[in-house]
Amino acid sequence: MHSTIKRRKNLSDSNKKLYTLPSESEIMHRLQSVGSDYEDLFPMIAGHAGEQWDASRICHEFFLAIEALAYGRVMPGVRIYKTHVPRWVDALVDDREVAEAAKEILKKPPYASRV
Repeated sequence: MHSTIKRRKNLSDSNKKLYTLPSESEIMHRLQSVGSDYEDLFPMIAGHAGEQWDASRICHEFFLAIEALAYGRVMPGVRIYKTHVPRWVDALVDDREVAEAAKEILKKPPYASRV
């Protein structure tokens, strides 16, 4: 039981660790290197250059960008959170601990249940 508590605490600590986003041009370069049919949302993320985000904020900002892009359009729903966003997180975030924490968050609602 003690190890379970410790592991939960460590995951929680990963979620709180801050990651400083690179420059706008570097964000665009990293996200474009992955490629996607949804490149229109990359500038929405790049506009946050230099900000400090934790794992939850990373997921939330991609969520907001996707929702803004989806307004009035048909979007792929949950698929984008399972396939595209984890690849974008890996490209954007150099800190593996923060990237892994963000990808774990994406597996849970509301991201895993988007339709």
